[in-house]
Amino acid sequence: MQRELADAYDALPLSDPAAFPAYDQLSAQVEEQYDYLTDELGVEVQYVDHDPYRDAGEMVADVRDNGVLQVLRTEATGSHAYLSDDVNDKFRAVHDAFGHAAIGRAFDRNGEEAAFQSHAEMFRGDAIRALAMETRGQNAELIVRGEFPPQKVGLLPEGMELVEMNRP
Repeated sequence: MQRELADAYDALPLSDPAAFPAYDQLSAQVEEQYDYLTDELGVEVQYVDHDPYRDAGEMVADVRDNGVLQVLRTEATGSHAYLSDDVNDKFRAVHDAFGHAAIGRAFDRNGEEAAFQSHAEMFRGDAIRALAMETRGQNAELIVRGEFPPQKVGLLPEGMELVEMNRP
């Protein structure tokens, strides 16, 4: 499955305007999730200019014990091809919180897939397809090709956004 995902990601153009509505949905839902994380759950998100944690266990402990989640700031790594730095920072926060920390999975390739599956449960509509592109597609490229791929704004072919999940 990873090779098919990587090949599909690789075949996409750098930017497909047809994907913009899905990314707009992703942005809106990330904002909702971020508000839930910070306002309802009371987690303080701190943006930093370095990779803040050695491993997912350290991140989980920081959230659990201190109510703090540190996130590598987009500005430190380069802007996203479509999302604003602010939205991409919030995306990183909610992905780490509701993907990795929620299930205690590492930042390795298997952990990234598990975090995608966990976090996908919180999205609806075409935002799931944008999420799949941002997490699952890029992760597959890294696994198969051995390096992080160019950032793309597009959508994986229908059906590649979810595995073993039925979503409307």
